[in-house]
Amino acid sequence: MDNARQQYVLVIDDDPANISLLTKLLSMSAYGVYSADNGPEGLKTASEKMPDLILLDVMMPGMDGHEVCRRLKENEKTKNIPVIFITGTGSENKGLRLGAVDHIRKPFSTSIIQARVKNHLELKQYRDYLERLVRERTRELEQTNEHLQDEIRVRRRAEEELKKYQDHLEELVARRTAELRAANQRLEKEIQERRQAEEQVRKSEEKYRSVFENTGSAMLIVEEDGTVSMINAECEKLTGYSKAEIQGKRKWTEFIFAEDLKKMAAFRKNRLSGNLEIPSEYECRIIDAYGNIRDVFVKVDSIPGTCRTIASWIDITDRKRSEMALKENEAYLRTIMATIQTGVLIVDPLSREIFDANPWAAKMIGVKPEDLPGRKYTRYVRCSCGDGNCEDNYIRSESCRKGENCNCVIRTEKGENIHVRRSYARAGLKNREYLIQSFLDISDIIDLLKRQDINIDLSRNVLNLVNRVSPRYTKLKENIFLFFEGLITPCHKQGGDHYFMRNFRHKTIITLKDQSGHQVSCVLRSIITDLIHHAILTNYANLSFEEVISRLNYEICRSGTFSEDDFFTSINAEINHENLCMKYVSAGHPPFLLIRGHEIILLPDPGDPGSNIPIGILNEESYTAGEIQLQVGDRIIFYTDGLTEMPENNMDRTLKPGELAEIVRDILYKNPDLGVSDIMRELLAKVARVSGESVEPLSRNTSGDDITMLCLEIEDDREYNERILMPENTHDALRLISDLYRDILEVLEKSGFENPDTRIWSVLEEGILNAWKHGNKQDSGKKIRVRWRYGNDFHLRILDEGAGFSPECIADPTSFENLTKSSGRGLFMIHYFSSQVRWNRCGSEMITYFKKHPDPLADEQIQQAEKFMKLWESG
Repeated sequence: MDNARQQYVLVIDDDPANISLLTKLLSMSAYGVYSADNGPEGLKTASEKMPDLILLDVMMPGMDGHEVCRRLKENEKTKNIPVIFITGTGSENKGLRLGAVDHIRKPFSTSIIQARVKNHLELKQYRDYLERLVRERTRELEQTNEHLQDEIRVRRRAEEELKKYQDHLEELVARRTAELRAANQRLEKEIQERRQAEEQVRKSEEKYRSVFENTGSAMLIVEEDGTVSMINAECEKLTGYSKAEIQGKRKWTEFIFAEDLKKMAAFRKNRLSGNLEIPSEYECRIIDAYGNIRDVFVKVDSIPGTCRTIASWIDITDRKRSEMALKENEAYLRTIMATIQTGVLIVDPLSREIFDANPWAAKMIGVKPEDLPGRKYTRYVRCSCGDGNCEDNYIRSESCRKGENCNCVIRTEKGENIHVRRSYARAGLKNREYLIQSFLDISDIIDLLKRQDINIDLSRNVLNLVNRVSPRYTKLKENIFLFFEGLITPCHKQGGDHYFMRNFRHKTIITLKDQSGHQVSCVLRSIITDLIHHAILTNYANLSFEEVISRLNYEICRSGTFSEDDFFTSINAEINHENLCMKYVSAGHPPFLLIRGHEIILLPDPGDPGSNIPIGILNEESYTAGEIQLQVGDRIIFYTDGLTEMPENNMDRTLKPGELAEIVRDILYKNPDLGVSDIMRELLAKVARVSGESVEPLSRNTSGDDITMLCLEIEDDREYNERILMPENTHDALRLISDLYRDILEVLEKSGFENPDTRIWSVLEEGILNAWKHGNKQDSGKKIRVRWRYGNDFHLRILDEGAGFSPECIADPTSFENLTKSSGRGLFMIHYFSSQVRWNRCGSEMITYFKKHPDPLADEQIQQAEKFMKLWESG
């Protein structure tokens, strides 16, 4: 066959990117390429250029690929050009019915395109070759026939003799044709068998090379004379030489350490001589390109039918060093265990038996070290955290509720108690997991603390009394309210974070402070700080906002209660109720987040007004204030640096304020209408998740610092839903309540409100029934207006047209003398299930709201705090 002629492929596709890609792929395979970007142009090019193969896209505007194929096959000139459809749909059968030889699915791989094009071009080349042979044989027969005809004309006289030879010639032609057909069949079979053999060889070679390259260890093939003929990439890494430097140029003996070479050479000699007793696995040392001696594990085998060998080298240098270091460490550990003046018990958590103990632990317990193994460790150790299940938690691989360090009592053999600080860790030993517990005698410290005990809970209660309860909603001006919520999670029992919100006649003050340290003194300094701050706000009403903070700094510095190392950072804000202008003063505090629509602003920038040094450092410092005009819908988040420093324990880094902004931006991208309370909680949860910490507001904080977050949102009270109810009777009222609740519930569930059936349904039903029965006196001509809106909380208003009542005059149904009375039970349920409730218009309008995530502990603290008298009144 003639393979010298370049073959051409016509690409018909309306996508220029596909044409470009296919052109590049086909050109790489040395094919000529024509292209057309529509059906008519493709038909014209095919007729003019007569390509060897056509790649045809099915989906094209105007004339699609199926129509192009049909016309190609109708054209006598182009009907024999093979067509391969390129399709992204399931229309292969239709294409094949139209005469296509193959189809390729989109998206296609380069290897499939090249392979399919190559195969069909070879088939066409072979088909053309057979057709050419037939034409040549036909031409030869025609020439022969012409000669015969000449002889017939010349020898007409010998027609009878010629007839005999003509019969013979026909028989010869038939036999020759049969021979050609048989030869053609043999040729096709030989071609097919050769292709199959080549494919098997190719696959075997690819598999062999893949295994050789990716076995994970250094591989090399050694010829009979010791020359390394082939290595893989791992061998390059191990020896430090490239393939070009080794293959065919170096012998394997050049890599072996001199002291091991004699043994290795003897192994090889015996292996080549057929000695099967020679080990195929052993250890030796090699020298790399940098002169380093490395320990390797060698596995060698002969390649069947040859005098070559194949070897794998696994670098065990680090393992050998580790084994040596482990032996040294074991000796070192035994020395430490024997001399350390801290008790150590190694315990089997399944059997609770002591596996090993050091001498100091035995001394504390009062027995010999060899007597402890096999005894129950609970015989001597008792946790003093107050949790009776603590020791069982260890067995279940759970921590003590105080973490991996807690106070315990060791009961000695003589019955005496020793107070110890227990730390523990889990470790694997001999395919078993053990608890390694250390005990530090803290009896003297316990006695000292008992003598100098300070009640931290009392200190915190005093601070709560100083700062009072921060109102959740503050009316700024007509229909505009300020929503406020705070989350505080100390890393110890009580830390240095504290805040308060205080309302005056025309302004609201918010402050968040972060005292240095975590001791009880932090709470005491917090109390002093906020007492001074409240006093300045009350007694110096003429001072500007920034002057108040400057005066606070001055009083703190000269109070004498702060040492040189005691200071605090703070973020302070003042919101004007009339014009919604907010002034802010940051004293060394992280910038706060202002969320306005899809925009997130960090304030203040370093060096801008409002950015100042921490408080308690320089007593003459004049603090500056920044200013921003708030808008309805603005959301603000204040936070302490415990939030940005949360990743420090596990990731050795802190978050930048810009990264917090990105997290908030991602939260808003998924839910742009989310209230600031949910944004704050999701931000805390995402930072904790990224940091590998467990942080739950008011309950758990495994990070190394206190975390406090405050959030504000300017809400418009006019954006509410309303429904007017005019029930005909009580049964109709219940039906209307059920229909209304069904509509409200759909949004509540999407918004994630907890327990709406218990809380909101109960208040909605009791409130509307009270308005129907007691307000409107069951008058079907009077209206009951129900207004509600969704925000950070769910707000509900119920208005009737009755004469009203005095809620404070209703008797308490929970008191002993009223238990059998029915009056007051509905109002009690409304109070019980609502986060807050009040009545306007002499009792004809009930206003209540529900927190999305009620916190019984926080609500209980609020109720307790509200019992205290107010120490300051707004000016």
